[in-house]
Amino acid sequence: MRGSRSAIATFAAIGLLGGAAGVAGAQDGPITPVTGIRSSAEDVQFPEPVVDEVGVLHLHGGRIEQTIEWSDPRLPATMIIDGNTDVYGEQGDPNGGVVYTGGLVLQGDDGWWTGMQFGYFPPVPVIAAMMLEGHGAYEGLSAILYQSYADAQAQSDDVVSFEGIIIDGALPPFPEPLTE
Repeated sequence: MRGSRSAIATFAAIGLLGGAAGVAGAQDGPITPVTGIRSSAEDVQFPEPVVDEVGVLHLHGGRIEQTIEWSDPRLPATMIIDGNTDVYGEQGDPNGGVVYTGGLVLQGDDGWWTGMQFGYFPPVPVIAAMMLEGHGAYEGLSAILYQSYADAQAQSDDVVSFEGIIIDGALPPFPEPLTE
C-alpha cells in the first residue's frame, strides 16, 4: 500500500505542476526538441546467425554505423551501435517479431554521447528508444531519442527518422526495482 500512496503522490505532484509541461519545467535546465533523418547506414560487423532449440534466431555481436542529419548541431552525425538481435517467428508472423538491445555512441570532433537502446518491431512504428549521456563538449547534457520508420508499413531501411529531446542536465535516476 505504501508504494501505491507514493505513486499517487508523485502523479498528483505532476498534475499540480501542469502535466508533462510541468515535469519539463521541473528540470534543472531547458529541454530542446530534436529530430533527425538517417542518411546512410552500413553493417560493419554482421554476427554469425545461431538458431536455438525453439527456433529463435540470435544475431549477437553486430555493429552498425549510421549517419544522421540532426536538427540540433549538439548531436554528432556519426552513430555507431553494437547490438544483439533475436528474431522470433517468420516475417509476417503475428506472434513473431524482432527484439534487440544495444549500446551506442554518437561521435563528434568536440564531444560524444554514449547510451543504451532497446526496441521491438513489427508492427509498432517506433523501433527503438535511446537514453544518452553527453561527454566532452556535451558534458552535463542528456538525451532521450526514439527511432522509427518514417513509413511504418514499408519498414524501409531507407527512411528512418528520430525524434526526442536534449536535456540540460542529467536524466532522473531509476528507482529501485519493485519486489512485489
